[in-house]
Formats: sequence, structure tokens, C-alpha cells
Amino acid sequence: MFFPAEYPVTKDNMNYAVVIVGGISIFATVYWIVSARHWFVGPKRTTKNSFQLSPTFITTSGTTKISPSPNAIHSQL
Repeated sequence: MFFPAEYPVTKDNMNYAVVIVGGISIFATVYWIVSARHWFVGPKRTTKNSFQLSPTFITTSGTTKISPSPNAIHSQL
């Protein structure tokens, strides 16, 4: 797609797609560095718990302990 179809490459048989894509890429990178990184904050995350955690957990010794809050365990995961 971007490579020349004939060799040697001259101005008449040059595939200018690589020049156009390269120019757009350079412009977008420079625009991001100069301007957009100061105002773009990214997507906002809205997560919901897809499952309810049990208020208990089992330790390796086999004893069951009560957690203060199911969310306390979930926030540590």
C-alpha cells in the first residue's frame, strides 16, 4: 500500500500515500504535545459492582472471619 510500485522511485511514480499518512501523524503528534494534553482528561469511568461480595471470608487455616465490610475486601482486589 505505501511502498512504491516501480524502482527507481521518481516524482512521477511515487506513491504519495506514505507522505500524506506521515504528515497527518506528525501533525496529530505535535498537536497533542502542544495543546490537547492540557485539556483532554480522558473517559470517565462508571463502574458498578457486577457481584455482591460475602461479608465473610475463609483463611488458609480454615477458620471463618467476619469482614468489617464487603467493600473493604473488594477495594483491596
